[in-house]
Amino acid sequence: MKLYKREIEEYDFIKEGDLNKIKEEIDFLGINYYSRAIVKYKKDNMLKAEGVEGSGKKTEMGWEIWPEALYELLKRIKKEYTDKSIYITENGAAFKDEVTEEGRVHDNERIEYIKEHLKAIARFIEDGGNLRGYFVWSLLDNFE
Repeated sequence: MKLYKREIEEYDFIKEGDLNKIKEEIDFLGINYYSRAIVKYKKDNMLKAEGVEGSGKKTEMGWEIWPEALYELLKRIKKEYTDKSIYITENGAAFKDEVTEEGRVHDNERIEYIKEHLKAIARFIEDGGNLRGYFVWSLLDNFE
């Protein structure tokens, strides 16, 4: 994204020459994706926007499951930002883990979530996208 002089002047912490000092070509772009966010215009709101609830299924955390939004995000990044290598550095979902009498968790919702997101990623790659890796979020990530 190119910042013009008048835009730089809007931010008092950005000084002349800062952007030249910090600019560097990226090797790859990492994306954490869990859910889409839908917003609509709202005149009397400070941000002039408010969230709208989507129609998809929800995770245990109340996040909408919408793999198509990941595909659209990847396409938009490729078109508007970069064709460099992309890695999905986090993707996953929380669901209620119920242990059966046999001591097992049948994790069908999480498996379905990941499967559908992998389909969206595969479609992006088939369309010529430069996606090089996918990392699944897991419970252990919460111990960071």
